[in-house]
Amino acid sequence: MAQWTAGDWLVASDGGRRWGSWEEHVTGDMVMRSFLYGPSDVAVMKKSLPPGLHDTTTSFEVLAAFLWRACTAALALRSDEETRLVTVVNMGRHFALGLPAGYYGYACANPAVVMAAGALLSRPIGDVVDLVREAKASVTNEYARSMEDYLVLDGRPALTATNLFTLTDLRRIGFDRVDFGWGEPVYAGAARSML
Repeated sequence: MAQWTAGDWLVASDGGRRWGSWEEHVTGDMVMRSFLYGPSDVAVMKKSLPPGLHDTTTSFEVLAAFLWRACTAALALRSDEETRLVTVVNMGRHFALGLPAGYYGYACANPAVVMAAGALLSRPIGDVVDLVREAKASVTNEYARSMEDYLVLDGRPALTATNLFTLTDLRRIGFDRVDFGWGEPVYAGAARSML
């Protein structure tokens, strides 16, 4: 049975920082930048994967693998320092939650992969894609129920910001189909620029 726990990704072994605003974590010569990856960029990334993964890896999986490794390399972490990838997985399809028909709200899980930076950077990219897939696949009905129980009983734990790379894919979240009586949506995104 898959069980959700607060896990190592929430509390850094070195007593690391807790997540606040993104500005708190941009220090020294660190800069914030946006990068746009189109279909041709993703196709090039997929071509670099082992043959068995070329046609079966999603755009999200290959981007998560490449970007997590790139972020970890850019931070120049010690090889024994933990690095974390946290993804956002839609749990609306899990019947264990008992969401009513037509429910539109926040029903997601944040599965994580935690490993030493040196181990991440030395693994073949295909192995990193497999880690992303395993994290996504870990969100089952049992996982959803376990997470719900944990949050009700213990409350929402604090998320550590130490060496954390979070990635989500909002392309299919459904904002384009939501109508609160004001007409079709015009924009969905960050309330302010993070650049």
